[in-house]
Amino acid sequence: MAQKSILKLSEVNQENRIDAEFYKKEFLDNEELIMQKKWKTLKELTTKITDGSHITPNYTNEGIPFLMVRNIGKLDINFEDIKFIDKKFDNLLRGCKPKKNDILLSKVGTLGRLALVSNDKDFNIFVSLAVLKGIKEINLYYLTTFLLTRNAYLQYQRYAKGIS
Repeated sequence: MAQKSILKLSEVNQENRIDAEFYKKEFLDNEELIMQKKWKTLKELTTKITDGSHITPNYTNEGIPFLMVRNIGKLDINFEDIKFIDKKFDNLLRGCKPKKNDILLSKVGTLGRLALVSNDKDFNIFVSLAVLKGIKEINLYYLTTFLLTRNAYLQYQRYAKGIS
């Protein structure tokens, strides 16, 4: 059954979003629950949040592993069935290159896939993955666990842009 939401212009939040999906009851209830506590934002808990290459590279048969959403599971990274990029292209992406103790989070396609980078393996990422770098002021495993909760997943869904 269709639902309708009626909002006053003053109720449109600072996101300046007017799409009906953004104001689904489920999302508003989740936000109300979240706002009952004092939280820090991911921006406050990291030194940098970025994503991978916005350019599809010319893939090579060997070189630097180049990960996409399909390579991220629930907490793990699958280095099988991967594509590779050359060192020159990898150097262009050095600002988004994941390092040990960074968190990878899918932001396109299958939302909510997440992995903790647990070693110093050399790889890089495509635009469909975000990387949370320099996590501070919070236990890394606590944050990782929270990012797998239903409350976090509802936020991913709410703030995702584009076609789903």
